[in-house]
Amino acid sequence: MNKSETHIIGAGLSGLSAAVALTASGYKATLYESSPQAGGRCRSFWDHELNSIIDNGNHLILGSNKSVFAYLKVIGNESGLIGQSNVRIPFIDLRTGKRWAIRPNYGKIPWWIFSDSRRVPNSSWFNYLSILKLMFASNSTTVKECLGGNTIMSEMLWEPLTKAVLNTEMHLASAKLLWPVIKIAFGNGAKGSQPFFAREGLSSALIDPAIDFITKNNGSIKYGCRLKDIEFNNKKAISLNFGEYSVDVGKKNQIIIAVPPHIASQLLPDILYPSETRSILNAHFRPQHPIKIPGKSKFLGIVGGTADWVFLRDRVLSVTVSAADELIDEKNELLAKSLWKDLCTALSIQNSPLPPFKIVKEKRATFAQTAGSTKSRPNAKTPWKNVILAGDWTNTGLPATIEGSVKSGLTAAIRARRKM
Repeated sequence: MNKSETHIIGAGLSGLSAAVALTASGYKATLYESSPQAGGRCRSFWDHELNSIIDNGNHLILGSNKSVFAYLKVIGNESGLIGQSNVRIPFIDLRTGKRWAIRPNYGKIPWWIFSDSRRVPNSSWFNYLSILKLMFASNSTTVKECLGGNTIMSEMLWEPLTKAVLNTEMHLASAKLLWPVIKIAFGNGAKGSQPFFAREGLSSALIDPAIDFITKNNGSIKYGCRLKDIEFNNKKAISLNFGEYSVDVGKKNQIIIAVPPHIASQLLPDILYPSETRSILNAHFRPQHPIKIPGKSKFLGIVGGTADWVFLRDRVLSVTVSAADELIDEKNELLAKSLWKDLCTALSIQNSPLPPFKIVKEKRATFAQTAGSTKSRPNAKTPWKNVILAGDWTNTGLPATIEGSVKSGLTAAIRARRKM
């Protein structure tokens, strides 16, 4: 067992990922979390009104998310996610009632684009070749500049996917950030784009087993510990001030800052960070009677309404609205009525009054993943010799997703190990 210790500030998914990687390698890790629970945006809680466990936000994991599955293997919870057997991305246009599904084939040769039944209605196989423009996009190129040439494709595929992945509107979103997701998801065929969902909730799948693993392998988590400031000397952090007490860092010990960017910028003066953010709105409904999504699917993309996506787990229908800055301050009752109306149309629910609901608003859900935003994402390395950054907002090469969070924690842990 290595005697060096890493102090990790923040027990969100990035911080947990770093702690898992360190403790799995025999290093001591201590996590400091300001809130009463771990997980950050990736957590579940019991809602009495819905009589169910719901997630703070809806997250879709793909078969191509290698970092997530490696993380699950280490913490011993590979069964925490369930893969949807029929690999399809279903949609409905509320304006016309038309339904369709993107259905990639198995194998790396994408012959599915030549099949009318597997692609967007009234589209041509030629329309899908435009995604190759993303590969050559610069930091300042928007998704619309690459993929906006065809109105049908934009409305029925590219805009919904862009908002889902980047939480940013297509005309502002970074083409450079969309490309790695398109590449690993569709470049690996149906296997890469297979959707996976938490069996019981994000906490039981990704958070609770990680906490158990860390605490059983020379790690610990301290809750209710908000870092006030860091004392520096000679380009090194020497003390962590938590208000009521301080922690001496030690000569060879490392610090990983795994908190949101606006908090990291307060702790580390003059670091580069993305200051603009985007909101996500989530609404959870429990209908009186069980509802099924057509095609034996666990989710559905919605075009032409307020809702963007709906997910089904047990009896609860969970709606996501991405890039929701214009809606985030609306009254919950009005939001619930508008979103329930969309669901009634999308799922053919007849004469159903507004059921019990829970509205969850995330005002700073992600950084604004606009064209040019990659320039403001810092690397894990900082100007201080023993301070490392982690978080989906750092320069992972991926968007702000669960995969990006896990990868950032692993990157930080590898860097910490090299210095100890």
